[in-house]
Amino acid sequence: MTTSNVRIVSMAKVKMKDIDTLILDCDGTLTDGMFLVSDRGSVSKNFNTKDFVAIYEWVVLEGNRVAIISGSSDKCAQAKMDCLEWVKDYPDRVAVFSGVLDKKGHIGSVLGENTCCLSYPLHQTPRWSWDFTWDNVAYMGDQTNDLSSMAVSAITGCPIDAHESIIEESDMISEHKGGGGCVAEFIQWILACKGQEEKDEKNV
Repeated sequence: MTTSNVRIVSMAKVKMKDIDTLILDCDGTLTDGMFLVSDRGSVSKNFNTKDFVAIYEWVVLEGNRVAIISGSSDKCAQAKMDCLEWVKDYPDRVAVFSGVLDKKGHIGSVLGENTCCLSYPLHQTPRWSWDFTWDNVAYMGDQTNDLSSMAVSAITGCPIDAHESIIEESDMISEHKGGGGCVAEFIQWILACKGQEEKDEKNV
């Protein structure tokens, strides 16, 4: 995958090698934001295989962690992750949270921040007990409920059709829309930056 067309708004002055925790919004980022609702009330969503191939690389091949945090209360994100055979082998590196109204507060509660957390995780695996700080976080989202989390994350990205305020906050703007492979592009960009940083350090 090439990242030549990715719009780089800024290169955050962080150590890319410290980025090991990827936090992703679901609706509008991993999906196109569309909800398909049957007359019986069941909900379905469209995911892009490219994104989950890249997530596999991020978690399994690179040894990092990923969390999907959704404001929606449906089980689509969890169901998608459960379909991936490899996920069950990495319960300490993969987490899914649904029904989270305050994403920054939910993440902050893990970090021990004194914050009012309006989070209601309905589906989660594993227990939210990872050891990380905001300096380790790469966050990708598309809507205003992602803004507060992005403002304190080390690296941020968004799909090209994200809300204007999210685009302004992002270090990297994918050339793809939500559900169109933007997460894969974000991951590949981070890994490319990590590789370049490692080369630069060796040449010093």
